[in-house]
This record gives sequence, C-alpha cells and structure tokens, in this order.
Amino acid sequence: MNKLIIIIIFLLVGCNNSNVDMIYEEIDFFVDISLLSEKQIIDNSFYFNYPNKLNEVSQKEFNKINESIKNEQNSFLELSLIKAYSSDSNFGILINKIIDKNVFKKIDESNYFEQIKNNFKSSKIDVGKYQHNNVRFKQVIISSDIMVAIKIIIDINESFYQLDYLIPTLVYKDVLKSIESSIGSINKINN
Repeated sequence: MNKLIIIIIFLLVGCNNSNVDMIYEEIDFFVDISLLSEKQIIDNSFYFNYPNKLNEVSQKEFNKINESIKNEQNSFLELSLIKAYSSDSNFGILINKIIDKNVFKKIDESNYFEQIKNNFKSSKIDVGKYQHNNVRFKQVIISSDIMVAIKIIIDINESFYQLDYLIPTLVYKDVLKSIESSIGSINKINN
C-alpha cells in the first residue's frame, strides 16, 4: 500500500494558463458486470461498480492516503478523499470529491494537461473529453514503465469528482476489461 501513497503524489500535479473549448463526444463502454463488484453509491450523487479484484482499504490505510492528499502542495485541485480500493498487486482506485467550483472551466482555462505532460516527460500521456450516461468526463492516462494511471474527472450536476485508477504496468492488460467496465458503470443518481 505504500506504493499507492507514492503514486498519489505522482498524480497530484497541475497549474496555470491556456484556453481550449472541447466538445464532449458520446462514448459507449462494454460493461461486463461479471468483472465488477456490487453497485457502490458515492456521495449520494453517482454510482459505479469497482473491479471485483479490489477491496475497500482499511480505515488506517484510508487515513494514510487521505493525509498524503491533504499534504500535497502541488495539487491543482482541492480534493477530499471519499473512497479507496486496492488489491495485493497494488492495483487501486481513489475517489475524491473536488472542492473547487467550475472545475472544467478552471482546467480548460489553464495548462493543467500540459503541466502533467511536463512533469512526466518519460511517460506517455493521453488526454480525452467525452460523455457517457449523461455524465461529462475529462480523462488523462499517464503510462510509464511501472505504472498506468487513469485520472477521470466527472461532472455530476455541477459537483465534481476525481477517480484515479492506479494500475501496475505488469497487470494492466489483465485488468483492462474490468477497468473499462468500471468506468462504463459510472452513472448519475437521479434526485
């Protein structure tokens, strides 16, 4: 789990100024429910299913991760950890509520993705913006020799959440279908 805390710092980066207006393309995911947990309700705003290879972390591990996030000085967005899941192979998911308002506008009017690219020169970075189940997503995938990190920021009725899928490169191909299924299971709770 200590590796997961190190990876958190790997993900909490960003900052400053440029301008991009993107259209959110509708995308479909193949969701194989047999690869997933039961539906998890997050913050009474949305639900999703996490890959069944994961388990919710203990309160002690949750507190360590949460403390790491709070102490990160380079974070572009103010985050509040809601849930954390992990496996023995260091595959995990962190779910944070983003405290900031107008997050997509803030990202679009900054060089957030450029900053991530600059901070991880040895990594491959892919950026995407799409819509699924009437939920807008901004996504960045950071790939290195040791880790693949998929950072997804979602807009649920003007409340924003960040889901970080952290996958060791060695197991990435083995869990890819469960990750796609998990992301495809994200849906709003209709209040």
